[in-house]
Amino acid sequence: MIALVELAFALLGFIQICNRKKMAVSITSNATSLEGQIWELAVHAQIAELAIDAATRPNNIQTNIDTENQLVSVTFSVPATFSLSSEGALVASPTPYLP
Repeated sequence: MIALVELAFALLGFIQICNRKKMAVSITSNATSLEGQIWELAVHAQIAELAIDAATRPNNIQTNIDTENQLVSVTFSVPATFSLSSEGALVASPTPYLP
């Protein structure tokens, strides 16, 4: 559960980056659960990476479907900068890398 929450926060950071970049198309989810929405967002991010020229394309997000065990998995790594808030908490800010 903790890993799922961490992934959700990472993907929310990704959404914030995309919103700052004024995405041409918003992502509308058809999922009825947080887990499903995370999966849909991961697939959209992976598609955005695949739109980048193969010579310079990053591979920061991987999705995997395991039909035998009925699992889907997402690995999301994104460059980030780190700072401390005024309260002393660590603040991670993902760095934009998608077009």
